[in-house]
Amino acid sequence: MPKHVFLRVRESEIKMKVVPDEDHDGTEEAVGVQAVAVLEIPFGRDFIRTTIKSPGLWGIEGGDDKYYREIFAEEKATLIEMLDGLTVRVVR
Repeated sequence: MPKHVFLRVRESEIKMKVVPDEDHDGTEEAVGVQAVAVLEIPFGRDFIRTTIKSPGLWGIEGGDDKYYREIFAEEKATLIEMLDGLTVRVVR
């Protein structure tokens, strides 16, 4: 019988990712902001590392770090909901 494994991630390990928005058609360069968490899934005596990302907000032109952090806070909340749906516990 398979053993149930409870996954968890520390909230402090959820990171902000600012990436170029390659699908953006604007005149300025645009970026997207996502929240990213790395999960370690037990596999025998090892772990499989997988990354899960929030959907992100895309097409941001001319943002600054403060604005990115505001977007990240929203994306982080979304990612935490996604992890909860997967029964991954977020440890504060």
